[in-house]
Amino acid sequence: DSNMKTIVHFDPEAVETDHLVAWTDFLRGRGYSYGTNYESEEKLRHLRRAVKLKPNFVAAQECLGENMLGYPETAREGRIHYTWAAKYADTQAEKVRALQKAGLLVSVGETNVTSVNRKVTVTERMYFIRKRDRELEAILNKP
Repeated sequence: DSNMKTIVHFDPEAVETDHLVAWTDFLRGRGYSYGTNYESEEKLRHLRRAVKLKPNFVAAQECLGENMLGYPETAREGRIHYTWAAKYADTQAEKVRALQKAGLLVSVGETNVTSVNRKVTVTERMYFIRKRDRELEAILNKP
């Protein structure tokens, strides 16, 4: 088990300890490949523990969401983790990407390519349609 609190003898009440353990679990979870059922369960166990210890850990939330979206029985939980990642995202681009993965934003775009006298002009417009999901929106609106 990745109980770093006993290995390196940190104070269990310290926030830094949870941060270190969360990072350790995140890296261990990402280290498992898509293989046997045991490896998949271990991967999810480590990633779940990382987000439990540090809920604002955006990379762990996204990784957990990514691993759960592929299965019908865990797809909803995957969307929830992507919503948490969007809530804690540092940049607008990260937030938009996570909201798209959560299914709350759908991008509709148009691309126009015009060629006049060997000059190519590309015009790209992106529009976002916000989907309604009360449970996921409640996560975004939490203080």
